[in-house]
This record gives sequence, structure tokens and C-alpha cells, in this order.
Amino acid sequence: MNGLGLGTGALVPLLVLALIVGRFLARELRDRRIPFSRFFTLPIVFAVIAAALVALAVSTAPYVSVDVAAGTVAALAVGAGIGLAVDRFTSVRLDPAGTVAIVRGSWITAAIWIGALALRLLGRYVAYGAGLRSAGTTLALNAVLVVMLAAALLVLRRRLFLRARALRT
Repeated sequence: MNGLGLGTGALVPLLVLALIVGRFLARELRDRRIPFSRFFTLPIVFAVIAAALVALAVSTAPYVSVDVAAGTVAALAVGAGIGLAVDRFTSVRLDPAGTVAIVRGSWITAAIWIGALALRLLGRYVAYGAGLRSAGTTLALNAVLVVMLAAALLVLRRRLFLRARALRT
């Protein structure tokens, strides 16, 4: 035990959480340059990973199929809401040549992304509380999280793309 009353096992997750929060703050509070030609690269990569994780979860643990299907539908809706919320608090401008969008988040967008990741912890708490502790459940929760993030990124990037394109004319 340390002076905080926490064992070493509790410090590791707290350090990981601090790193995640710090990373999101650093990312959201600085200008990011997105060339128009690569606006949808990240959402497509996330969508491919999400599809692979869903397929892996269902093939590895068929008993989570219904949960994955329901979770995927919910994740698409929640992800779209997250994307819209982040867009609302993200500024967009163009570089002088008009070929690159410069986007910048805020403290609010960082909090939204961190809250989105916290939903995974909530899912684990609910699932484990219901006695669903298995590798299949963990894989299903991870797959649904990535589906949610892919949906959020797709909606966000589409909205930012449209806003940036409107600035070009």
C-alpha cells in the first residue's frame, strides 16, 4: 500500500487513465491539419477494424451474437451522437491554399471523447455485475466500443468535411 491507500494493482489503471486523458487533451487542444484527400482515411480504418472485431467476437463466442448485434445497433446510434456533439465544439478553418482543413477541438470535445471511452468501462461493470465474465463478453464489449468509435469518427469527419468544403467557396 502507498500513502493514498491504493495497492500497486490500482495504480496501473490510474496511470493508464492519466495517460489517456493527457493524450486526448493534447490532441484536442492543438490544431490538426487534415488534407481533403485524406478526410475519411481514419474512419474507414476504424470501420474495417470494427467489422473484423465483430466477426471475431461472433465466430469465437457464438453465445454473444445477440448481444453483439444489439450492442452494434446501440453503438451506431450513440457513436453518431458523439460525432455530432464533438463537431459542435470543434472549430474548422482552411490553410491559405485551401487544400487542408485545420481543425481544433476544445476542453469539451476532449471530455466527450473521454466519456465515450468511459462507456466501455460502464459496459464492463454492467456485464460483469450480471455475472457475464468471459473472454467472449470482453471481446464483444471491445467490438461494440470500436463500432461506436468508428460511427463517431465517420459522422464527425463528414460534418467537418462539409464545413471545410463550404469555406472553400
